[in-house]
Amino acid sequence: EVSGIQNVKIFSYKELRLATEDFRPANKIGEGVFGSVFKGRLKDGKIAAIKVLSAESRQGVKEFLTEINVISEIKHENLVELYGCCVEENHRILVYNYLENNSLAQTLLGGSQSNIYFNWRTRCKICIGVACGLSFLHEEVRPHIVHRDIKASSILLDSDLSPKISGFGLAKLIPPNMMHVSTHVAGTIGYLAPEYAIRGQLTRKADIYSFGVLLVEIVSGRCNTNTRLSIGEQYLLERTWELYEQKELVGLVDAALNGEFDAEQACKFLKIGLLCTQDAPKLRPSMSTVVKMLTGEMEVDDSQITKPGLISDFMDLKVRDTQKAMPETNNTSYNISSGSDNLDNSTLSSGTTTAGIFTFTAPDDGSTSEQAVSAPDSIQEGFHRVNWTWRSSKQKEFETEEIGLEPEVCRQHMISNFPEIRTEPEASVIDQHISPSNEIQLFLMQGGLGLTEPPKEEDWANVKEIYLMDNKLSVLPKNPRCPMLSSLYLQRNYNLRTIPPSFFDYMPALQILNLSKTGIRSLPKLIYKLVNLKMLFLNDCHSFMILSPKVGDLKQLEVLDLEGTEIMDLPSEIKKLTNLTCLKVSIYGFEMNGRKARQSNTVVPYGVISALSQLEELNISMNPDDKWWHICVETIVTEVSNLKRLNSLEFFFPVVELLRHFILNSPMWMHPSLSHFRFTVGHHVKRVMSRLPSDVEFELERWDRCLKYINGVDVPKDVGKVLQHATAFFLERHATAKKLSDFGIGNMEQLKCCVIGECNEVQAIIDGTDACEQYESSDIVSESDRCEKVVLGSLEYMYIFYLKNLRSIWEGPPHQKCLFLLKSLTLRTCPELTIIFTQELLHNLSNLEVLTVEDCPSVQNLVSGEISAKSKASYFLPNLKRVSLHHMPGLANISNGLCIAPNLEWLSIYFCPDLMNPFIEELSAEKLKKIKGERSWWEALEWTGGRPGYLDDIFVEIDILDC
Repeated sequence: EVSGIQNVKIFSYKELRLATEDFRPANKIGEGVFGSVFKGRLKDGKIAAIKVLSAESRQGVKEFLTEINVISEIKHENLVELYGCCVEENHRILVYNYLENNSLAQTLLGGSQSNIYFNWRTRCKICIGVACGLSFLHEEVRPHIVHRDIKASSILLDSDLSPKISGFGLAKLIPPNMMHVSTHVAGTIGYLAPEYAIRGQLTRKADIYSFGVLLVEIVSGRCNTNTRLSIGEQYLLERTWELYEQKELVGLVDAALNGEFDAEQACKFLKIGLLCTQDAPKLRPSMSTVVKMLTGEMEVDDSQITKPGLISDFMDLKVRDTQKAMPETNNTSYNISSGSDNLDNSTLSSGTTTAGIFTFTAPDDGSTSEQAVSAPDSIQEGFHRVNWTWRSSKQKEFETEEIGLEPEVCRQHMISNFPEIRTEPEASVIDQHISPSNEIQLFLMQGGLGLTEPPKEEDWANVKEIYLMDNKLSVLPKNPRCPMLSSLYLQRNYNLRTIPPSFFDYMPALQILNLSKTGIRSLPKLIYKLVNLKMLFLNDCHSFMILSPKVGDLKQLEVLDLEGTEIMDLPSEIKKLTNLTCLKVSIYGFEMNGRKARQSNTVVPYGVISALSQLEELNISMNPDDKWWHICVETIVTEVSNLKRLNSLEFFFPVVELLRHFILNSPMWMHPSLSHFRFTVGHHVKRVMSRLPSDVEFELERWDRCLKYINGVDVPKDVGKVLQHATAFFLERHATAKKLSDFGIGNMEQLKCCVIGECNEVQAIIDGTDACEQYESSDIVSESDRCEKVVLGSLEYMYIFYLKNLRSIWEGPPHQKCLFLLKSLTLRTCPELTIIFTQELLHNLSNLEVLTVEDCPSVQNLVSGEISAKSKASYFLPNLKRVSLHHMPGLANISNGLCIAPNLEWLSIYFCPDLMNPFIEELSAEKLKKIKGERSWWEALEWTGGRPGYLDDIFVEIDILDC
């Protein structure tokens, strides 16, 4: 079936195994219906997303071939790029360009798990970018392409949050002589156009409908379906139409924007979304028209908007009262998803048999729940009827029926009812039979509704899982009786400060308790009654100061998370928790008198860590000024060194000698099994305000193996040994180091992120002469290898700040492919810096995407040295997208006559008074999207033949607060 593949690079399976470290689980970045996606590094140094088709999926082979045939022949800035594929033996693998910021589903719609802030301009860029990509597929490609699966998870984001359409496995080619094709229904519920979902009639207008739904999601920051909301709010498109009729569309805009958006433009975008989702396909605009409306080239005609095709209309959803409906008792609906064993038989269709289970990840907390899928014999083969039932505190019982939908569509619809899941789960139908009376469970789900009062005590009875996170609860029931309750989620109820003394008195089956980010100060004494508790989350409870010794009675506990609390020490009773596999604790000993009053002179009592022999993950965060930690840390290091199952460790070593002790005595380090570590070495002072911006702190946290070396005075071998395994390195306030390469070039081969600051003796980052000498003194015997080693060949991110004697990035002879993978380079406050790039170094930086230079007054040229005539004919920095140059009074030239950054999109210049010809005329008019600067500087620039008109359209006067 692969004989027709042409014009595509063919990778060997061996190549892709090497690229992904034998498809190592740690490199898995996603999982979908037809297989898994891994991050990998190809032989040419490119980082790729490697999509492996599941061997069991017959359907997936067709999608595999479709994806190759569709995407291999087309190129567009808003489409993912196919590098190649593998068709060796039974392996079917696609290789795409890697995009750093995941998908819209995981970021914008992913809730609190995402650290990316989408301002209004970014949302506009994403909407317009997706529209341009679809317009290209629909109108510029021959034959036209219908994507069929436009949704939030199909829109990937690069480092600049520019959108790329992905997921072409369901795409269809529309022959030029046909208006539509008839096909089986595929896609994602909530995005399916009515005419396509019901009749299987596919045109480009089906994509336009899906885009309209996506457009409304981006503006509102909401998933298209959320059945946890009140009835009138559950379906986003219906709510949009209601607000449009009421002339209150602005009320739908995402509250996360805090009012910082163009209200007129936001309402216009929502109206375009309604135009795209009109019930009659012929009324929907073309994608080229949509692009013009989004960009302001064409007005939006309100009079043309008709009611959209709504989800409840085309899915044949019927919500019926049961025959034994009870009278209403209150106005607040506490939805309980229920199994049929607790309902009257009249609520279920006759003749149904349970065909399988849908498995999904529960909101925010990683536990697993189940919903049953019933398939009556009367339904056409290949289709399912799905019956859900639930009960509310109004004592009414309801049934939802969906008839004639394909299994995959049913699956997606099930998932859409749980919109806050972390990622799209593995949730295909499992071929196994279950007993509804035993397996289907009860859920009380009231997360994120802004509740100020908890459900009544009677609503807590006979439920198995309770979700009350993200509310405004300040009180809890005094003594709820919950004999079946296994999971209780109360996180992010910031007003919750106390737990009633008898609250845990009757929860004998509780296994998961999440109280993170609440205001509680302590746990009630009856916590010991939770004899089956396995997971206790108290992280980021900033008022929590004392952990009761009674916690030692929770003998089944496996996870205890105390990070971000204010406890002063651990009780010795912790050693009783011999089943503990994960312990995370933050200890900040500011209240020394409190410790003395409790007659405690140690942070972690002797023998506690040793007793926890099953530990796999241990995080101990300390206030570096805590004298009590310095008293007991040597004993703790010895105990940690004896743990044999540890695979994740976060630890503060005040002196290098303790790190040496750990390396020499730890079995995990002698036979490296630590897949995740975060070590801080060296005494330092905790600052009230960090010199590092939050995005840099986040970058350091992003990597799995991070070493921080602070206030060092030499280059210890033990630091080098850890550095060999590190993917992130933070070097701050080192007293003697003159170069980063002093720490050993060979020790930094795995390094992906490097942050260096306040090291006053550093004069260069890398000395090429040092690199040659270090490799020549190693065991390398091949003469050709000497001085040809790739220096910092894995590094992707470098941030340099407050190096008062730094003169250049690179000194000495250049090395082929050094810094080859570097994507982001920042230089801040380096007053003696004069050389940033040389012509030789530029050759290596083909992957650089972001360059920021600020407060470096001695830099006169970004590119230094003599430029050869041959070099002037070449392009350099081909992937550079963003350049920021601020507070550089000496800067007079950027390119020094070279052709650089042909694909630059964003340029920001502030207080560079001598920069009168910043190479703007040489940049691509198509690529360049924004120039920021002072108005006076802009007007004074020198132009050859006058300033091109398009530049005034993209110039934005800089806000001094951005500098």
